[in-house]
Amino acid sequence: HSMGSFLSRSYVTKFPADVDALILSGTAGFNYSLYSALGVVSADLKISGSMAPATKYGKFMTDYFNRDIVDPVNAAAWCCSVPEICEQHLADPLGTKFTIGAYYEMIKGLISVREDKWAVNVPIIPIYIFAGGADPVGEYGKGPATVYAWLHGTGHDVSLRIYPGKRHEMIWESNKDEVRKNLYTWIDDKLPKINRLNQALCES
Repeated sequence: HSMGSFLSRSYVTKFPADVDALILSGTAGFNYSLYSALGVVSADLKISGSMAPATKYGKFMTDYFNRDIVDPVNAAAWCCSVPEICEQHLADPLGTKFTIGAYYEMIKGLISVREDKWAVNVPIIPIYIFAGGADPVGEYGKGPATVYAWLHGTGHDVSLRIYPGKRHEMIWESNKDEVRKNLYTWIDDKLPKINRLNQALCES
């Protein structure tokens, strides 16, 4: 999910034999402005060091993600349309603020999993992508659709589901039961095929 989806997209190309299926939630496509952002953050990294707090970047991201929400309930409003979930998000004791080094590595990672240069190295496994249509991380559905197009264009077994009007944390959205049911249905459909493939590989 989210940043974890970026890591998963990288992992699956580096260790393809370890992955039988891939589920990407709240992922993003690619924007060429990332190159400019990498240059800015790289300069800050040299001046302040990797562990320096990235307060200005955090505020920029929050303002950017909340830009289309009228009267956001708090800084985490972009995460979910359910106010209680947004409150829990900010109150989470395990939540931490990003450092400059964290932003640098995240941007580098996003650049590394771009376009068909990435998709062509993804193993032919079942892939499920889902996201909210009002999720700013995925540019309101365009990012996940782009990732789907890369994978579909390289012959992958990939499915895409966008939930209109919903935000980033789809597992906790107001229609979470529908989201989870669709996810479980996809898993139930793909697991027998995965098991048969693994059995064939073991017997070969």
